[in-house]
Amino acid sequence: MKDKELELTNILNSKIKDLNLINSKDKFSFYDSYNLNYIVEYKIRAKHYSQQFIQVDKLFNLLMLAEYKNKTAIYIVQDPKGIFIYNLNNNKDYFLKSNIVVKKCPYKTEFKDNKKINKYFYILNNNQLTKQL
Repeated sequence: MKDKELELTNILNSKIKDLNLINSKDKFSFYDSYNLNYIVEYKIRAKHYSQQFIQVDKLFNLLMLAEYKNKTAIYIVQDPKGIFIYNLNNNKDYFLKSNIVVKKCPYKTEFKDNKKINKYFYILNNNQLTKQL
């Protein structure tokens, strides 16, 4: 787990009473943190975008894993304008009825000069927003 994710877990635990998130120990996990009720995936951005996105494969992996573990899947985006929290379980119908957006993106975001490929996303909007910090 990277320092930015560790820092975000600490921020969330300090701002939301009784959240008690624990960082995932497995660097290949589908999620970054968890507690008794939630599995949580982070997206930390250096730039604010007018629309938030979640990759289709990430969404469905989180939803399936949450169902298997009898937990709620949460997606959290942190950017310079704040922390945006989305309860994915509460928005299943929205995603299934939404159009998928195709964007050219680097294959891996951590590497420079990376080949771009098509990635598939759903748009998250204010109706899906559970909480903003």
